[in-house]
Amino acid sequence: AYDSGHALEFSPEDDGAAELTYEGTEYALDQIHIHTPSEHTVDGEQLAAEFHLVHETEDGELLVLGVLAESGGGDPRLDAFADAAAQSSETAIEFPLDLLLSEEADLLSYDGSLTTPPCSEGVQWLVLQDPVELSEEQLTALEAAHSDNARPTQPLNDREISSGSAA
Repeated sequence: AYDSGHALEFSPEDDGAAELTYEGTEYALDQIHIHTPSEHTVDGEQLAAEFHLVHETEDGELLVLGVLAESGGGDPRLDAFADAAAQSSETAIEFPLDLLLSEEADLLSYDGSLTTPPCSEGVQWLVLQDPVELSEEQLTALEAAHSDNARPTQPLNDREISSGSAA
């Protein structure tokens, strides 16, 4: 884990460990971090948290997959991630990407920017419409690392939001 001052970032040990193809372009997972509460809203309301899976092409193009999280039952496979975040641990953990991703997931897409400095433009965003559940214990652990680290919701301006499926 690396503390950027805004969030704890977890990077895969192997380059190319997780890849995503979007509109014919291949992106490799660069890092995962989480915001508490969420940066995207549903009907104007923030959810408990939001995972950001930051992907990059060999040419440096960025795609961020946002996965919203709400308070609920949680999944024990996320305990290690929450514990590592709370303790700023550099211990290697296994992150259950399959818990966050589904080939049939409904998603929203838009062109935006990074949400942490330097807030660079030109980032392709994909946001899954169905949130995952985190237990109260997991949320407490994640908030211990960085709470209230969400960028305020930005106006849409001229951005177009598209909906579709990951399949």
